[in-house]
Amino acid sequence: MIPVKNPEQMVRGRSQLSFPAFQKIRDRNQVFDGMFAIWFLIPASVRIGEEAEQATGQMVSADYFPTLGVGTAFGRVFSRDDDQIPGVGGPQGPVAVISDTYWKRRFDRDPAVLGKVITLNGVAVTIIGITPPGFFGTVPTLAPEITVPIALQPRISPSPSTELWTHGDEGSFLSYDQTD
Repeated sequence: MIPVKNPEQMVRGRSQLSFPAFQKIRDRNQVFDGMFAIWFLIPASVRIGEEAEQATGQMVSADYFPTLGVGTAFGRVFSRDDDQIPGVGGPQGPVAVISDTYWKRRFDRDPAVLGKVITLNGVAVTIIGITPPGFFGTVPTLAPEITVPIALQPRISPSPSTELWTHGDEGSFLSYDQTD
């Protein structure tokens, strides 16, 4: 989780909290302009039609782009509706925002990419936006190519933690909170 008043505070604002704790703090926040949660680099196995490849990915809460003041070069960013149903995302189903670099490399900047369904770690996601050129995320050396709502975590990157599976959360850290 990174609470941000302005981009210069990002590194100083990092802390590790459970997702439920983050949600409580975010919903009660009266200090920061915005807050978001991020699960950095996830291994991303991508299938586009019959072709498969590896890409870099990340999962973020819906407030990620607005808090950073980042829109899209094309399409839209996530809304809170896209990030509410664990394992599903939102009423429109799983969605993704891809980087300008990935759009150029993989889709030759084809504007028809919006609405295209790709498979990410076995989950069909619909591309809804492309980040602006020069936006490389919060850690430029990681530069995620595909960003999805954190609500997709149980399906896209389930936790191997036996603690989560024991409590019936099926690899999801979204509802499991060890703290009061």
